[in-house]
Amino acid sequence: MNNQRSVMLGRRGFVLTVAGTFCGVLFSGGRSLYAEIPKIRGIVRDLERDLIEKSRPMRDPSFLCRTAGDKTGLFRKTAGGEQPICRMNRMGRFIWETCNGKNTPREISRLIEQKCAVSHAKAYEDSLPFLVELKNAGAIRI
Repeated sequence: MNNQRSVMLGRRGFVLTVAGTFCGVLFSGGRSLYAEIPKIRGIVRDLERDLIEKSRPMRDPSFLCRTAGDKTGLFRKTAGGEQPICRMNRMGRFIWETCNGKNTPREISRLIEQKCAVSHAKAYEDSLPFLVELKNAGAIRI
């Protein structure tokens, strides 16, 4: 697991370094370089998305999800207590709960499709960015 994560961090770092170097070589002005930064971030985001698409996300045990009424919060367990990470709706909680290391993002979207009577494509396109954000927060492992 750590090896796969270090590969992704290494891959991300490599892409950012190479893209930044090419931007610096190709464009002598600072304004041109700053204009390329959003494109570079988009490339990195696409790499992360591709990695998640092929994974079986699993909740990190150092995170917990609590519901109070209709509000659900995701918290990171720390030595000093709990640190809030984000708030979720019912569907976010459902996605969180299906991250059990057995379901792929496509399988999760099929479960959403059955539960909410939406198309598989819509469920997939709506759930994948949320999975990326959970991964970036460290709440799921891939």
